[in-house]
Amino acid sequence: MTLLHQGYTYNNLKNVFIIFLCTFKTKQKVAIKSTYQTINVDNHADILQDGLTKIIINSNGVPDGTETETLLNLVKLMKDLPVHGDKLFDKAQKRIESMNADPEWRDTIMDFETRMLEREQVGEKKGRMEGEKKGRKEGEKKGLQQGLKTGALTLVASLKDVGCTSQQILQQLKQKYGNVFSDKQLEEFLKQS
Repeated sequence: MTLLHQGYTYNNLKNVFIIFLCTFKTKQKVAIKSTYQTINVDNHADILQDGLTKIIINSNGVPDGTETETLLNLVKLMKDLPVHGDKLFDKAQKRIESMNADPEWRDTIMDFETRMLEREQVGEKKGRMEGEKKGRKEGEKKGLQQGLKTGALTLVASLKDVGCTSQQILQQLKQKYGNVFSDKQLEEFLKQS
């Protein structure tokens, strides 16, 4: 970690590059490499000169013709495809092969992947349960509302059958259903029957 000591300026700090290697699959076409810097969201022309650059390399991005051979080789490596004729990537591939052949490393990776899968499954289960609970509540609410509406319409029809006036029916509706429906809704029920 680089610290800024007394008597030094921010110009003495080294630039920092954070590189994200991603495998996003998006519906829209995205570039293989995208570069971001800290900007003022109110004025995009105002870039903070903090020396921080974030680079996202997406192995599922679409080449635009400006990629270097090294970047394209990195994409191949990320896709587990062989890379030939590049000493750096030859070394990386040998290291990957060595790590994959190491039973202790393989066990560590398998444990990690198992824990990740378990977390994902727990998250899915919690999400599903929450969604079902919310769906039940919403369904119960709609069912209750529909049942009350049916009851109100039945009351209107019954009171009309016994010869009650619209004013009397509306008064009965307000007494029985005024805490659930608005006056406007009750008047609408009266018109519907």
